[in-house]
Amino acid sequence: MLSSDFSGESKIKYSEAIRNAESFLKKIGYKNGVNFTKHDNMYLPTLDEYLDILKDSDTKAQIEIKTETTDRLEEILHKLEERNMKENSMIISFNIEQIRYLRKLDKEIELWYLTEEINENVISDFQDIGGNATLAIKGSEISDENIKNTIAKGITLAAWTINDTEQLERLYNLGIRYITTDKFCN
Repeated sequence: MLSSDFSGESKIKYSEAIRNAESFLKKIGYKNGVNFTKHDNMYLPTLDEYLDILKDSDTKAQIEIKTETTDRLEEILHKLEERNMKENSMIISFNIEQIRYLRKLDKEIELWYLTEEINENVISDFQDIGGNATLAIKGSEISDENIKNTIAKGITLAAWTINDTEQLERLYNLGIRYITTDKFCN
């Protein structure tokens, strides 16, 4: 989640959910990862630090734009280009204008338009984006019929935040292959 401070430096937003997750993981321990609970000086990195951590890895960078404007979007693309990371990154937003603006700037970067509903306006707006794009839905709120109809139109769907195994299975069986969760899976 990208935010800016008054100095103009891009920072990863430290949300309440992240603070809660960090506290929770320190309390119960963490089964995967290296010495997670031994680092009392953990912090969320700036965008530059985040990208530098990922640039030589196989992990895809996911950048969620949380501002309301298109300011600084060119800067984000430039940071990805500097690190040769455009092919291993995705930019996501609830703001269709930001997605449109990014698509004008770059025809190939992976973009995700986040939405809580599927209707003809959303589909029309999304289809105008073109290129490497995914419509990311709040899967638990969307009917099976809407999901099937959208996939039948050739639109790639993803679902966010699915924390229930039955919902996950439902969405997978409907054809959604990218599903995010707040829970760890076995």
